[in-house]
Amino acid sequence: MAESAEKIKNPNNPWHALSIISPRGDIDPILEKFGFLDLLKENAKKYAIIPVQNSCFETPAKSKRIKGNFDSLLTGELFCDLCVYVADTFIDRQLQNLDVKYIQYKELRNRLNMISDTLTLEQRTELTYLLLENDLIKEDPPELLIDSDNKKISSQSPVFFPPGGKVFSLPDWVPQRILNGELITLLRNKFKVFTVADLASKLDPFDVQKYDLTAFVSAIQAETNRRCKERPDEELMLRQQAIQLIWNLYSSNEEKVKHLEKITIILPTRDNKFDSAKNLYFGKEYKNGKILEYLYAHIDPTSFIANPENLGFTDVSKEIEDFLCWVGVNKNLQYLANDMSSYGNNFLSYIMSSLKYPARFAEITVENINEMRGHYNKELINVTSIDKLEQILATADPHAILCWIAVNPDIDSWRIDGDKDAVFKTCPPRKQKYRRLSSQSIPSYPLWLLKTTGWLPIEGGGKLSPNK
Repeated sequence: MAESAEKIKNPNNPWHALSIISPRGDIDPILEKFGFLDLLKENAKKYAIIPVQNSCFETPAKSKRIKGNFDSLLTGELFCDLCVYVADTFIDRQLQNLDVKYIQYKELRNRLNMISDTLTLEQRTELTYLLLENDLIKEDPPELLIDSDNKKISSQSPVFFPPGGKVFSLPDWVPQRILNGELITLLRNKFKVFTVADLASKLDPFDVQKYDLTAFVSAIQAETNRRCKERPDEELMLRQQAIQLIWNLYSSNEEKVKHLEKITIILPTRDNKFDSAKNLYFGKEYKNGKILEYLYAHIDPTSFIANPENLGFTDVSKEIEDFLCWVGVNKNLQYLANDMSSYGNNFLSYIMSSLKYPARFAEITVENINEMRGHYNKELINVTSIDKLEQILATADPHAILCWIAVNPDIDSWRIDGDKDAVFKTCPPRKQKYRRLSSQSIPSYPLWLLKTTGWLPIEGGGKLSPNK
């Protein structure tokens, strides 16, 4: 029977030969007694009666099964051992009896990776759909996805949906990839889903992630730092490339991240060095830097961001300055938080004299300033100060100081509410635990400096403090 089946095989009716030796019910008990099925099985294994791709036939040992109908997709020499699709329970059972094995996933993935560069978008879509619908992806997925530049995405590269459906490309040196927009549309239609979240769920084995601007910026900066370490003579160019790429991502993102607090962006400085954006100020080249230039340039000229051209910008718009603020560049003097060791006794005395007595420190009540001065240890922490404000008041142009006061929105809140973040504590005699001041705030240190430092010029020369 097996030999006869081999003689009648027909590519136009590929499963006919095997079907005639595939029982579709119970066999005669006498035949079963003589081991007919085992004899048939052993003989059938000798003949090329299994229909495989390319209109060929193979022996059971050389054939491989695959779950799902891939007949129109997996063709050619590379897939010549894959069985033609069949939806017949009895033939399927016979394939199992003949020990026709399913292709191992790793082997299938390797073959798919080999043909990936030749696939059309439609073929990528169909293959992805069938692999997922038949639950064939067991480990790293095959490299079927492509990026916005139509380049194959490595299975080791993080892949993201584009922001807001917009199209933009990433340079090859960035490890992340943006999924191709046309492929997204085809996959949505194929899976009959409409939202990014639903498609991401369908593509779970491919780990396509929702677009995350912060994650992209962090990866770009890390890779740029690595490249600069390898090519220090090209650092300016590499930093320009990075900031321009981050700008492109930022400007294409509809939802802006408030601030890159946990990411350090390195930028060129005015003196042709490099520093964290968080340590740099806008200078005279920028609208936000006019006052800062007068306040700070004579104190620390190295702390200004490079001019726009050295960042790769041809001009400076409000959007670009907003972007530079977003990456960390300071458009105002930096605020610092210090403890008591940073301040002299004069400010501490001012605090004590400004309190309303009796003053409550948890369960302790201090009746008057004399009691506070004489009997209590004191601790001052988290006091808001301003970077080099003492030097600014001593050396900067008073006109610039007045301009800064006029545009600083915190002056009024300091005057009305004091320093809301500062903590003033006392420790009573013969006690170890410090108690925190409650129900009132302490004065603002920057405002106290502005009031008590001699920076206002007077007739005849010299300077006086505003409170005099």
